Amino acid sequence: MKQDGAEPQNPSPDAQGRQDGPQRPTPSIARSSAVMAAGTLTSRILGLVRNALLISALGATASGAADAFNTANTVPTQLYNLLIGGILNAILVPQIVRALRQRNGEELVNRLLTAASLVIAGVAALLTVAAPLVIMLYASGLGRWQPLAFAFAFWCMPQIFFYGLYALWGQVLNARSSFGPYMWSPVLNNIISIASILAYLHIYGGYTTGQDPGIWDAGRIALIGATTTLGIAAQALILYIPLVRSGFRPRIIFGVRGMGLGSMSKVALWALLGTAIVSLGDLAATNLGSRAVTAAESAAYADVIVPSTTMYANAQLVYMLPQSLITTSIITALFTRMSEKAAAGDREGVRDDLSLGLRSIAVFTVLFAAGIATLAAPALQVFVPSLSLEQANASAPILTVLAIGIVGQGVWFTMQRVMLAYADTKRLLIADTVVGVIPILVCLGAYLLAPANHWMVWAAVASATCQVAGFLILVPLMRRHLPDLDGPRVLGTYARLILAALPAVLVGLGVRRLLGPADGSLTGTRPVDALVTVLVAATVMTVVYLAGAKLLRVQELDVFFSPLSRIVVKCGRLLPGPAGTAVVRAGRALAPTPSAPGPAPSTVAEPEPALPPSFPLLPLHSRREPARPPPRPRRPRISVSPRPPSGPPIRLDSPSTRRRYQQWEVALWRTPRRSAPAGMNCCPPCRRRCPHRAAPGPRHDSGPSGHRPATDRCHSAPPRGAGGGHPRRPGG
Repeated sequence: MKQDGAEPQNPSPDAQGRQDGPQRPTPSIARSSAVMAAGTLTSRILGLVRNALLISALGATASGAADAFNTANTVPTQLYNLLIGGILNAILVPQIVRALRQRNGEELVNRLLTAASLVIAGVAALLTVAAPLVIMLYASGLGRWQPLAFAFAFWCMPQIFFYGLYALWGQVLNARSSFGPYMWSPVLNNIISIASILAYLHIYGGYTTGQDPGIWDAGRIALIGATTTLGIAAQALILYIPLVRSGFRPRIIFGVRGMGLGSMSKVALWALLGTAIVSLGDLAATNLGSRAVTAAESAAYADVIVPSTTMYANAQLVYMLPQSLITTSIITALFTRMSEKAAAGDREGVRDDLSLGLRSIAVFTVLFAAGIATLAAPALQVFVPSLSLEQANASAPILTVLAIGIVGQGVWFTMQRVMLAYADTKRLLIADTVVGVIPILVCLGAYLLAPANHWMVWAAVASATCQVAGFLILVPLMRRHLPDLDGPRVLGTYARLILAALPAVLVGLGVRRLLGPADGSLTGTRPVDALVTVLVAATVMTVVYLAGAKLLRVQELDVFFSPLSRIVVKCGRLLPGPAGTAVVRAGRALAPTPSAPGPAPSTVAEPEPALPPSFPLLPLHSRREPARPPPRPRRPRISVSPRPPSGPPIRLDSPSTRRRYQQWEVALWRTPRRSAPAGMNCCPPCRRRCPHRAAPGPRHDSGPSGHRPATDRCHSAPPRGAGGGHPRRPGG
């Protein structure tokens, strides 16, 4: 399955007043990440099932049909990211977020969606017509299987439009704090694909070695290619239902003039150029894999297993699990918050979110990197059950190298989002250039110097190396926007987690050696042997990793250990005797140690001086100065009048209006008066005692005291009917 891969802050009161429809509660980052991770996990599991069935139908290593389909099915994703994905992230997504906060937000968003959909449809139609040229650019070494790749490309190239529609509607849902449908809709795509491949296996049977391209007629091609595009279309169109339920109804409205898209053209230009340069690395790896297919059919590699594009794609399917489950889920929830803080000039807030994101994903990426690198061969056998032990061992180095780069991939993805939050695509282009050029150089060197069975391993080395180089380039570039990167705290967390992973790797290698190779000798079948090895070794490695992180006091794991401690304690209380006591003690040991809060600066007591024993001990305030009486509480403020001295009523529904009204109130009372009306009692607005007392007179209902002003210097109230009454008492 192909898939592209915050707690949004509440808008201001003004923005809230402009939003249409009822306000939806903003979910927390943890809840949003959990919903997205659950949908992604379900989709990935079904994707692995689909991939296993596809290998049974088309083959794996040295299969021209499999490489032809995988190339035709991967090119639309790469072209979408190259031509459209960067522009969507740089221009349309921020415009959608801003438009939804305006009074006519739904109309503005529909104008954006209509214009973007027309552009994407035109690009998809053009690339569909030019599908043979595109395939020759991306896979020039398929040889006799190239016509089959052309046929698959005609069916698969329209996926570009549905990928764009899926991204547009998904971003609208994310902007409305509805994260679940965007991550759960690919489940429908996988279900359709699984059903179509099962139908293919029922009609045409499985893959056999030595197949000829001539057996692929129009029916076979359509059953695989057309149903794949149908699944992508269903994945996008199903989002219409949650869009309508969220209160947004997509409509076709033309015209985007005056929406500020012109000011974002430079940002889009740099983003498009950076995405194009990064895509050069994918182009190099795809061409190297297509030439590996031709090399595998030569006599020089007749008895050697040569991994090609298909096995590289299978290894990437496992390698992408941590990013899709953890990194994308957490950083997607944080990205909106970082963008809002960047727009507000909150540099420290963006720095804190960056630090939180890096430290949060490190807990998982380090564990995944250690586990996948240690269990590469059995993991491939689990995810691709049709692989033999020899094919798994030949492809395992690809997955091992890719797994080592999981940590760098998470850091690169997170730092890249910080630059996008500041719309600094021009400086991001520097890092994109490094990420795109390194794979070209490495793949070219491998093609010229290395044997064909090692080509895809070097492609994996290029992928892992370029991302590490990319985030190292971004470190000085981000200092322009952030006060610092919280480096000591982040590096300390990564160092402790890597130290905790080292004993876990040693234990995992020991468990794997103890259980032996997954050749069917343990349970009778190779896939079940591999599954047992992965489950046992992964469980033991996780326990050792968490124990090591606990001993090294990794605070980022407190979120995990706190509920785990409560669960273990509850289970221990249910057990009788010493066993229950031991479990309760173990659960309490897992609880995070609360850090002792330091005393507040205002409450720190001064050290008492050393006094002789005969000195009389008096209360503290008696030895220094008399204790001051507590301050008199202020009189509560009475609400201001809803009507000014003259004119229409004022709506006190915004901070700016209330502030202007309060300024008018102060100015009203400070206005000097030439004389006080006869018979009008003084009504001072402040607490100062009036020095101009007169003979006691009758009190009126608006004055706090019953005296008359002797001179015109007294703070007297405006006369009734002349100024609208007392500003603190409606109606005077």
